[in-house]
Amino acid sequence: MKISCKERLPAFDNLRAFLVLLGFPIHSVFCLALSHQLYRTSGPASVEQLTQALSSAERFFLIGIYYICVFMMPAFFLLAGFFGCLSYQQRGEAKFISNRLHRIGLPFLFCMLWSLPFYFVFFAFTHFFPNFTSEAIQSLVAKIYIINGGWWGIINQLRETWFLYDLLWLYALTIFILKLKQYLQLSAFFFKKTDACLLVLFKSRWLYVGVALLCSLLLSQQDDLGWRTSEFTLLPSLGFLAYYGVWYGLGWWLWGHQDKFSVFFNQSGFKPLFSIFLYGVFMVWYFYHLNNDNFFNRNFGVFIYELSAALMVLALFGGAWRSIHKSNKVLRYISSASYWLYLVQLPIIFILLGFNYNSQDNFFMTSIKLMIGSLVLALLSYQILVRHTWLNSIFGYKARP
Repeated sequence: MKISCKERLPAFDNLRAFLVLLGFPIHSVFCLALSHQLYRTSGPASVEQLTQALSSAERFFLIGIYYICVFMMPAFFLLAGFFGCLSYQQRGEAKFISNRLHRIGLPFLFCMLWSLPFYFVFFAFTHFFPNFTSEAIQSLVAKIYIINGGWWGIINQLRETWFLYDLLWLYALTIFILKLKQYLQLSAFFFKKTDACLLVLFKSRWLYVGVALLCSLLLSQQDDLGWRTSEFTLLPSLGFLAYYGVWYGLGWWLWGHQDKFSVFFNQSGFKPLFSIFLYGVFMVWYFYHLNNDNFFNRNFGVFIYELSAALMVLALFGGAWRSIHKSNKVLRYISSASYWLYLVQLPIIFILLGFNYNSQDNFFMTSIKLMIGSLVLALLSYQILVRHTWLNSIFGYKARP
């Protein structure tokens, strides 16, 4: 089945809505765990450091939620590449650049401008009303967002906009590569061979292993898997940019081979269960080999981590293609609000953490309250501030990718 580039794909709009909703539990639980841990480390906290301040049951809960980190952002970048190729074919190069600057560049710039005053106000408020929140929560926000200190330390932090910023770099790289392909015969030959290799992997079902192997090579040099607090700066991390670029490039390639992926996505099978199993193997490896970090142990663990991600990401696409391929009003609403929900959830969670720091509820109840409260407030803010205002032209969409 060949889909016109003018068609909207409800299956992948619905998948985007589902992924956006997953951001609320992961951010709620991690921010709560970081505040419990008091952020005693000088740099980003690892998963092992986060679990030290938790009970056994809370530790398993955190590790379970951490599984979302394995596949959520790779799936987002694959979606971005998929819709990016759709937009390029629909509009052409000039209008593609204009569209991406509007859909990605404007939200990035707008949120960078409004989030700076928000965090200044947050610190001013906690300074004049010290009982509002705990020192742990203030330290959490400061350590995440003002690593370098001073005015430049504040400006040089991308905060929750890093995803949009990385996408802008990838779109620029895309235009550069397409120009090379157009004007250089050698690059055209290279892309033709790459395309042929991907088709072979696709047909043989070895795509998972190939993607996992490539991603593990790129990710094996990072300090802690999936947790990139120190990378939220205006100078992008080439390692992470290349890593997410693999998923973005795969999404771009998939749009050009729809006749292949429709059959492929109809055979998701056991992939989610196998992905969860591999994640369990990875976590056992992570804690067992934490103090025995040799070359083989690390690269084996990273490969298992990435194989788990590849299985779940492509299984999600298959599930969306088969099961939620029809337009749904609720999911379409959430999908149209996705940029806004993604960008405001962390500030809302920090505010709710301030109100809940004296709560006598346990870790589980506080996590659930943060998840539900932040989601409800984010949706309300979208409905009141964005949905029927001029901001909808920046953060929403009607029927365009």
